[in-house]
Amino acid sequence: MLNNEHGAKKIIFLHIPKAGGTTLYSVIRKNYDANKIYTLAGTRQAMIEFMKMPREEINRYYCVQGHMGFGFHNYFDDDIKYITLMRDPIKRVISLYFYILRTPQHYLHNLLTGARMGLKEFVESGATHELYDGQTRLLASESGLGITFDDKKKLDRGDAELAKQHLRDHFALVGTLDQFDEFLIAAQRRLGWKEVSYEKKNISHKKTQITDIDDHTFRTISMNNEIDFELYSYAQELFQEKLTGYTQ
Repeated sequence: MLNNEHGAKKIIFLHIPKAGGTTLYSVIRKNYDANKIYTLAGTRQAMIEFMKMPREEINRYYCVQGHMGFGFHNYFDDDIKYITLMRDPIKRVISLYFYILRTPQHYLHNLLTGARMGLKEFVESGATHELYDGQTRLLASESGLGITFDDKKKLDRGDAELAKQHLRDHFALVGTLDQFDEFLIAAQRRLGWKEVSYEKKNISHKKTQITDIDDHTFRTISMNNEIDFELYSYAQELFQEKLTGYTQ
């Protein structure tokens, strides 16, 4: 795998929404030359535009980062690996709700505010595929675009196993937001990162804990994210298996 001038290995950062990615961007910027980083705008059109770029243009980047589905490695000639952070599915959905409320440019902001939609109503709304195993929908993708309602609404065992295979075979690092510091230590060892200090970014000032939500909302989120829970547990196990080797 090629290195850049700073010695950091080429990566694709698959940014799962509301899983610490904005903070990780700030660390990535300290370890890669700015003109070697390509940041996706976060829309389906932005993903497609990247895919249409000439291969030689794509190959000049040492880091591609942004909201995307698995599959972007197919557009590189180099042996490029992924990194990602996952998050407890309950916490992620809660965080997503409050992020939408405070972000007028989000495509769901007007829906939530116009209907005065609370968290309970949001998780029952079916407004977005992100409410239904949203993390697995990115990690089980093969096109790079993720699995949306346009593909199929409910994921199955095949998607769960495919996502696990992708994590095993194509990810240099997969961590969790709860172990963010440990993830950065591993990145120093595995990816050659030199600078991993950070300040938390894009943090909600309104803190709603899992214990604050009603039982019905908790059950609804849990039922809608059964595969995400399984994949999250798998990611924790995978990281723990490798953590000792990373930090030795």
